[in-house]
Amino acid sequence: MELRLRPSSSSRWLACPSSILMEARQPVVLETPKELFHANQGTAAHELLEACITNGWIPDNYLGENIRVFDVEQMTEPAIFEVSQEMVDGVQVVLDYIDGIERESHYSELAMEHSEIEG
Repeated sequence: MELRLRPSSSSRWLACPSSILMEARQPVVLETPKELFHANQGTAAHELLEACITNGWIPDNYLGENIRVFDVEQMTEPAIFEVSQEMVDGVQVVLDYIDGIERESHYSELAMEHSEIEG
Protein backbone atom coordinates (compact mmCIF):
# COMPACT_ATOMS: atom_id res chain seq x y z
CA MET A 1 0.00 0.00 0.00
CA GLU A 2 1.41 3.35 -1.01
CA LEU A 3 0.19 6.47 0.73
CA ARG A 4 -0.15 9.34 -1.70
CA LEU A 5 -1.25 12.00 0.77
CA ARG A 6 1.57 11.71 3.27
CA PRO A 7 1.37 14.22 6.10
CA SER A 8 5.07 14.99 5.69
CA SER A 9 4.44 16.23 2.14
CA SER A 10 1.19 18.05 2.88
CA SER A 11 2.76 21.48 2.34
CA ARG A 12 3.31 20.47 -1.29
CA TRP A 13 0.01 18.73 -2.10
CA LEU A 14 -2.11 21.30 -0.28
CA ALA A 15 -0.43 24.12 -2.21
CA CYS A 16 -0.44 22.20 -5.50
CA PRO A 17 -3.08 19.44 -5.71
CA SER A 18 -1.83 18.53 -9.21
CA SER A 19 1.41 17.30 -7.65
CA ILE A 20 -0.49 14.21 -6.45
CA LEU A 21 -1.22 13.18 -10.06
CA MET A 22 2.28 14.05 -11.21
CA GLU A 23 3.86 11.93 -8.46
CA ALA A 24 1.56 9.01 -9.28
CA ARG A 25 3.05 8.91 -12.80
CA GLN A 26 6.60 8.59 -11.50
CA PRO A 27 8.15 5.11 -11.21
CA VAL A 28 8.66 3.75 -7.72
CA VAL A 29 12.32 3.96 -6.76
CA LEU A 30 13.39 1.55 -4.07
CA GLU A 31 15.62 3.03 -1.43
CA THR A 32 19.16 1.84 -0.94
CA PRO A 33 19.80 -0.27 2.14
CA LYS A 34 21.46 2.72 3.85
CA GLU A 35 18.51 5.04 3.10
CA LEU A 36 16.07 2.35 4.18
CA PHE A 37 17.97 1.83 7.45
CA HIS A 38 17.79 5.53 8.34
CA ALA A 39 14.13 5.78 7.32
CA ASN A 40 13.27 2.79 9.50
CA GLN A 41 15.34 4.15 12.37
CA GLY A 42 13.35 7.39 12.16
CA THR A 43 10.12 5.41 12.14
CA ALA A 44 11.28 3.58 15.28
CA ALA A 45 11.98 6.92 16.97
CA HIS A 46 8.48 8.10 16.05
CA GLU A 47 7.05 4.87 17.51
CA LEU A 48 8.95 5.61 20.72
CA LEU A 49 7.60 9.16 20.78
CA GLU A 50 4.04 7.89 20.32
CA ALA A 51 4.49 5.34 23.10
CA CYS A 52 5.76 8.05 25.46
CA ILE A 53 2.82 10.34 24.66
CA THR A 54 0.25 7.55 24.84
CA ASN A 55 1.56 5.95 28.05
CA GLY A 56 2.76 9.12 29.76
CA TRP A 57 6.20 7.61 30.27
CA ILE A 58 9.61 9.19 29.80
CA PRO A 59 11.82 7.81 27.01
CA ASP A 60 14.38 6.52 29.55
CA ASN A 61 11.84 3.84 30.50
CA TYR A 62 12.29 2.32 27.03
CA LEU A 63 16.11 2.34 26.94
CA GLY A 64 17.31 -1.06 25.70
CA GLU A 65 13.85 -2.15 24.51
CA ASN A 66 13.34 -3.29 20.92
CA ILE A 67 11.03 -1.59 18.43
CA ARG A 68 9.91 -3.50 15.30
CA VAL A 69 9.45 -1.51 12.11
CA PHE A 70 7.83 -2.96 8.99
CA ASP A 71 8.03 -0.90 5.80
CA VAL A 72 4.82 -1.64 3.89
CA GLU A 73 5.89 0.24 0.76
CA GLN A 74 9.27 -1.44 0.44
CA MET A 75 7.84 -4.83 1.51
CA THR A 76 10.89 -5.53 3.63
CA GLU A 77 11.24 -7.83 6.58
CA PRO A 78 10.63 -6.14 9.91
CA ALA A 79 13.63 -4.19 11.13
CA ILE A 80 14.35 -4.28 14.84
CA PHE A 81 15.91 -1.27 16.53
CA GLU A 82 17.12 -1.18 20.09
CA VAL A 83 16.21 2.06 21.83
CA SER A 84 19.57 3.76 22.26
CA GLN A 85 20.55 6.71 24.41
CA GLU A 86 20.71 8.83 21.24
CA MET A 87 17.08 7.92 20.40
CA VAL A 88 16.01 8.59 24.00
CA ASP A 89 17.69 12.01 23.93
CA GLY A 90 16.11 12.95 20.60
CA VAL A 91 12.62 11.94 21.69
CA GLN A 92 13.07 13.85 24.96
CA VAL A 93 13.82 17.02 22.97
CA VAL A 94 10.49 16.63 21.15
CA LEU A 95 8.60 15.87 24.38
CA ASP A 96 10.08 18.97 26.01
CA TYR A 97 8.96 21.03 23.03
CA ILE A 98 5.44 19.56 23.19
CA ASP A 99 5.26 20.25 26.92
CA GLY A 100 6.07 23.90 26.20
CA ILE A 101 3.04 24.27 23.94
CA GLU A 102 0.03 25.59 25.81
CA ARG A 103 -2.94 23.44 24.87
CA GLU A 104 -5.73 21.67 26.64
CA SER A 105 -4.65 18.26 25.35
CA HIS A 106 -1.88 16.56 23.39
CA TYR A 107 -2.60 13.71 21.00
CA SER A 108 -0.20 11.23 19.43
CA GLU A 109 -2.63 10.90 16.52
CA LEU A 110 -5.78 12.80 15.77
CA ALA A 111 -8.28 12.14 13.00
CA MET A 112 -8.72 15.21 10.86
CA GLU A 113 -11.60 16.07 8.56
CA HIS A 114 -10.43 17.04 5.07
CA SER A 115 -13.79 17.38 3.33
CA GLU A 116 -12.75 20.70 1.79
CA ILE A 117 -10.12 18.87 -0.31
CA GLU A 118 -11.58 17.52 -3.52
CA GLY A 119 -10.55 14.17 -4.92
